[in-house]
Amino acid sequence: MDQTYTLELALFNYIPIIAFLIGAFFLIGITSRVCIKSCKWLTIIGSFLIALGGLFKATWKLLFTLDWANILWMSDIQFVLMAPGYLMVFIAMIFLVSDLRPKYESLPALVMVSWKIPFLAVMTLASLGTYIVLIYISLKNRSRLGAFSFLLGLILLLSMGALAGGEQTIARQWLEEWINTFAQIGFAIGAWLLHQAIGKQIAV
Repeated sequence: MDQTYTLELALFNYIPIIAFLIGAFFLIGITSRVCIKSCKWLTIIGSFLIALGGLFKATWKLLFTLDWANILWMSDIQFVLMAPGYLMVFIAMIFLVSDLRPKYESLPALVMVSWKIPFLAVMTLASLGTYIVLIYISLKNRSRLGAFSFLLGLILLLSMGALAGGEQTIARQWLEEWINTFAQIGFAIGAWLLHQAIGKQIAV
């Protein structure tokens, strides 16, 4: 492996996860108050998978940096966990908008030439869809600042795509982590503001 990491960078990887969990907490609160029970559990399970994928990745990097172990599956499983996780949250947000009961259908087995690509595609599309729906819900509930926070998070996540590939220098990784951190903070603030806005709508 030609990548090098510093201990500070490895520890910093946990901050975006914490920020995401804060945002997920408020989203779960919203779905608990507004949606049907299955919608709430889609948000809970999806958020758990997303956070778990990030946690495994961060822990792998920390163990590797400390020269304790190089458990590659902890890095690779990020896609396997986050792809269905974001898909679940995205579906839950669709239910939040439409207030429809989910219809469960069996999914066909995926035939993968490169096993990471389908998971990455699902994770990317579902995460983008989640942010777009959250922006719509925020605007619908007159939370312009919340919509702006989600939009900022979305723009930052999209900007990370421009940094994909190439040589992973320490400086480049720090830049990626800072962008990811601010993206997750935008998500957390947006979720909190949306939680407040929907709470006011219900109270009226």
